[in-house]
Amino acid sequence: MKKVDVSEIANRLYSLHQPIGLEEIENLVNEKFNGKTISIENIGGEIMMMVAELIGKIRRQDYKFMVDLIQTVVDEIQNP
Repeated sequence: MKKVDVSEIANRLYSLHQPIGLEEIENLVNEKFNGKTISIENIGGEIMMMVAELIGKIRRQDYKFMVDLIQTVVDEIQNP
């Protein structure tokens, strides 16, 4: 069986996927809160919605990364 270095493939793909960085998080926070008047009663809900949006983005990136990783490993195994 052909030897495939999955960790090397994962590292290569990880560098292409560009995970969510601090700048993107800061932009989201600024977009959600800058210039808005939010009552103290609603601040918890607003923060929860922002965190949920971040979690959704991270999960989408993780899912795409895993699909790409599996496909690349299969492609490597199938190549002569």
